[in-house]
Amino acid sequence: MKSIKSALKKGLTLSLLTMIFLVQPGSSYALTDNDIDVQAVKKVIEESYIQGIHKKQNKDMAELGFHPDFRMLVLRDNELIKVDLEQWFRMMGGSRDSQKDKPGPAVSHTFQFVDVTENVAVAKLEVYKDEKLFATDYMSLYKFNGQWKIVSKVFSFSN
Repeated sequence: MKSIKSALKKGLTLSLLTMIFLVQPGSSYALTDNDIDVQAVKKVIEESYIQGIHKKQNKDMAELGFHPDFRMLVLRDNELIKVDLEQWFRMMGGSRDSQKDKPGPAVSHTFQFVDVTENVAVAKLEVYKDEKLFATDYMSLYKFNGQWKIVSKVFSFSN
């Protein structure tokens, strides 16, 4: 029994040391600045767009990740309509937080890709409502003073 414990201890120690070594700067497994930016972009989209827009319809929450000059471009009857965040919230009918008796659908999402080049990023994600594909979104972001902000969105509703 003592030799099993000793072997497990050595194995765990070796595994831990290997993990520490692999994530050192310069190793092929270290997180790059690009990896960190991709995670930051996903976080902004999840907190401000998925939570702020789709799940809670909370304007204050959404504004944290959207640039004040944000525009959603909507193609309707072959015409391009530009919608700012204020208009978008009016179209949705207000905050879900104030409508406790009207819970929204279950919302989930899947990132198809996030691509970052220096201070610009694009993301493609699928948004599901009640497990049914609702829309495919393409979001553009810029990094302002170290903070990622959503500046535009185009989308396609699911049929």
